[in-house]
Amino acid sequence: MDSFKLPMTFEIKKTDILRLLIGELKHTIQEGSFFKGLNAPAEAGVSSQYGEIMESLELKRAAALIAAPEAYAVLRSGGGSMPLEELWIHLGSAENTLATAAAVVTETQENFMIQYYERYQDFILSWCQAFATDPEETAPNYIPPKVELEAFLFVLHSIDAFRRATFRNLLDYALTEAPAITFSEFTSTMGDAIRSGDIRWLLPAFMVVTPGLHEVNIDLKPSYASILTDKSFLVHAQTDKPDNDVLVFGEAGRVMGVEFYRTWLQCFGFDLKVKEGSKGNDARFKTAGRLFVAPTALANHLVSLEMTGNGRAMVNHQAYMKEQLVHKLNEVFEAALKGIPGETAQAGPEASAEASAESNAGAAKSTVVETKVKTKLKFCGQCGKPFAEAALFCIHCGAKRV
Repeated sequence: MDSFKLPMTFEIKKTDILRLLIGELKHTIQEGSFFKGLNAPAEAGVSSQYGEIMESLELKRAAALIAAPEAYAVLRSGGGSMPLEELWIHLGSAENTLATAAAVVTETQENFMIQYYERYQDFILSWCQAFATDPEETAPNYIPPKVELEAFLFVLHSIDAFRRATFRNLLDYALTEAPAITFSEFTSTMGDAIRSGDIRWLLPAFMVVTPGLHEVNIDLKPSYASILTDKSFLVHAQTDKPDNDVLVFGEAGRVMGVEFYRTWLQCFGFDLKVKEGSKGNDARFKTAGRLFVAPTALANHLVSLEMTGNGRAMVNHQAYMKEQLVHKLNEVFEAALKGIPGETAQAGPEASAEASAESNAGAAKSTVVETKVKTKLKFCGQCGKPFAEAALFCIHCGAKRV
């Protein structure tokens, strides 16, 4: 089993952060840093206050990554019943190892919190341990593996529509096993939802929590709504008055509607960017991965955005168990970071583990946490792609392991 080391954590006052990074540690804040463009005093003058932690090797390494990352990821969280928050993950080669380290910056009202991970995989493992759910079996995926972004937005709103109809029936004391909605109400509330930015609902949460989504061209033509009837999210009801275009929820609409109505609490969005072009202050970054994760009691819903040209996008949705999510996130980060010095494609899990163990030797107060992720891979009999030895289902095509 893999293990991960908990990060070293440092708390710095907001008024002191640039004095520490620039004035004392002599870094230049470059593109890709959380602190790029921050207007604050940068002269020295905090050595007496932070003298002890300034001697920490982990803080020095974290400061170097934060000032000049080779890649970074913006991670937003919120939605459901949780407020909107954001952190930045700065990535770069770790000293004397084959690993890529991560320095995470979050902020409170008065302070910045800096966490240093010797391997970015440790951050992914610890994040999944904290926020991913661990269902006993893989949930069915009612959404096509690849679909236009606009069609996916209609699916999200159908899930919200089920919640909305259920809440309305509850308030009206109208007990029914078949919630319904008119087509005109569905379309009008979809526009209202997108404009609202109200992250308590799944559709606007996806729009707000996914970083960089504003860069994508979205054209919500009515034709994209056909996915709802094609995939049994909504079904035209038989009524005595054909003029009333009433929609009831089909199997997919009911199952996913109940799932999110009862067990959805928050969601997360990742925008992973890697360096390209010039170095230093003139460095440019390009998006290498854009993800949305919505954990529920039944599945960790992972959505990957893939640009198709003209600013348009397709989405790939999968319903993952926890270890499948860990493997997929590692896969996305690894593919994006191949060009970073020290992150070699030839270095296998054993080499990375040895390098990590060597760099950890003698580290003060290290804490190792065991996880349930195995490094040995098997291959799917249906699509031929690798998946973790402990996985029950292929994360690429969904086929059950035999």
